[in-house]
Amino acid sequence: MLRINMPIDYGSFAQATSLNLITRKLYFELARKMNDTKLFTITASLLQNSGLGNINQHYDCTIIPNMGGYKFPLESSLHNKNLIIGIVGIDEVVLGREDYKSDTDWKRNEPIIKDELQKWKEDESKVSHIHVSNQPEKDQLIEYLKIPEHKISIIPYGVDHDLFKPIDDKQKKKIRKEILAKYKLDNSPYLIHISEANWARKNIFRLFEAFQKAKESGIPHKLLILGKNDNFVHKRAKPIEDIHILGFVPENDLITLLQCSDVLVNPSLHEGFGLPMLEAMACKIPVITSNVFSPPAVVGEGGLFVDPRNVDDICEKIIEITNNNVIRE
Repeated sequence: MLRINMPIDYGSFAQATSLNLITRKLYFELARKMNDTKLFTITASLLQNSGLGNINQHYDCTIIPNMGGYKFPLESSLHNKNLIIGIVGIDEVVLGREDYKSDTDWKRNEPIIKDELQKWKEDESKVSHIHVSNQPEKDQLIEYLKIPEHKISIIPYGVDHDLFKPIDDKQKKKIRKEILAKYKLDNSPYLIHISEANWARKNIFRLFEAFQKAKESGIPHKLLILGKNDNFVHKRAKPIEDIHILGFVPENDLITLLQCSDVLVNPSLHEGFGLPMLEAMACKIPVITSNVFSPPAVVGEGGLFVDPRNVDDICEKIIEITNNNVIRE
């Protein structure tokens, strides 16, 4: 019987909640499969403890499903005889300075990136296998981290259809009024953007500029911003009509806000996968997103694509999709 070790708490190593969320959901799914099939065992552990004792005596493999971006696995896990890791988004390597909010952030992180790339160059053989979510991600690992192609598999992310599902138009009007009232907003159509602390990668300032131009053209929509953001984002949004920054919201509210929106607008400079886009499409909500890197592979015919550096292009797609029911459908 295969014995699997899976670190599920990344502690301070995880800088994004999605790292833990994806891993925890995968762990519980595998635990159900373990109980159903009786073909393997899976044990939850702490990442920092993955090197304690003789790990190879107790487990056949260690799987770290989401290491995040470009960083090499921690030293404590490298002696595992079968170390399998997942990588999502090496935007810091691909974009460089453009991925950071300030020169100070870039100068602090540039030497770290160089150090991690050197580790990949020297110690790649210590990792048994790597999985990514789409072909563009695989291509980037080969190009930037110099990982041999045969060591990389593509395993797309899924979405929980019991949570992310469409609602009919009659429900939508009633539920939209209720959820907007909860956040002290009047009942009107809106676009939604799911952001993160690194607003530079999410391209949020160009989105604000594009939305402002779209409002001047007469669209009736608000723009709701979900996710953690800092004062720079609040200050930039404040003078623009109908931008509302809700910050972090509970998952149930996030799902409801997504279901009741007209469009998800995420024109990121780089996405490793873009799980919110998949969640939106599961709710039958169309997407406006970038025409570079992973989004075209993830979204397919479920949205419109823009040049993320072209404000006019983003604006035009917002106007096009909000004014045309046929396109939205």
